[in-house]
Amino acid sequence: MLAKKEKELIYTDLIKNRKEYSETWEVDAKHFFEKSYYDWMAEGVAESKNILEIGCGAGYSTLALLNNNHKVISIEENSFCIDKTEKLLKSKGFNVAKINNREVYKASPQSRYILEYKNIAKELGEYDVILVQGDIINDPKFIRWLTEDSTFSIDAVVCWLLGTHGSRGSNQVFDLSQVQESSTARIHTQNIIYELCDEILKENDYLHIVDRVIDVDNVDIVESISMNHEGQASTSKMKVLGVKKMIYEEATKGMSMNIRESTNDSKMIDRKGIYNCCDKLFVSVLSQKMINNL
Repeated sequence: MLAKKEKELIYTDLIKNRKEYSETWEVDAKHFFEKSYYDWMAEGVAESKNILEIGCGAGYSTLALLNNNHKVISIEENSFCIDKTEKLLKSKGFNVAKINNREVYKASPQSRYILEYKNIAKELGEYDVILVQGDIINDPKFIRWLTEDSTFSIDAVVCWLLGTHGSRGSNQVFDLSQVQESSTARIHTQNIIYELCDEILKENDYLHIVDRVIDVDNVDIVESISMNHEGQASTSKMKVLGVKKMIYEEATKGMSMNIRESTNDSKMIDRKGIYNCCDKLFVSVLSQKMINNL
């Protein structure tokens, strides 16, 4: 049993880390929006109308989707991100519904925590965007609402630049024997999203994933990423259609990428631990649901 003081400390850290993440990521997201990087990402789902966005971040990715004439449901674990997104989108004149306060927090052994989520009302009315507090990898009530009760018919799922706060790994939903760092947590989450798309999407609908990578070893990034995602999609009905890349500029003061080092030459590393000599890339992976893919 955890002592009351330790339980309170775990919760305090969760709130602090969520708030810090939302503020730091806002710098990157605004920069990416102003550089039209999110518009480049939105081209990947240009044929789709109704989008499920995994993580709204600070709202700039959601804003780009709305500006490109999409309707959006965004599910986000971080309530600070939801508040920032709501404020930004309303300032741009969009009709926003926010479903917050769904979270039920429980402390668990080994200084970890459990989050559960409440039901969602069946009828919400007409909105440009619906922001839902929840966790795509551990929120069956949201999935049931989306597939059974919502009048919003999803045409595509987007998962762009998936990131998270420092307390995320303490969530009991992650198996620490398998998920020990942010990069493996991201892949674990993507694996679950591929499988969820079997339930969420109709035949011929799309899943669009965008990651930040760095070409440290001058390998064929497109071929390597394509092979990785084909492996991730292999247990689902999703088929990888193609991979695109784009060189981008980092924000001057933003969130650093977690890059696994492959050289001992410390002179090549800048203040973020990113190699000055290598291109920073957005890599876009588009998949489509094929009933006969398995």
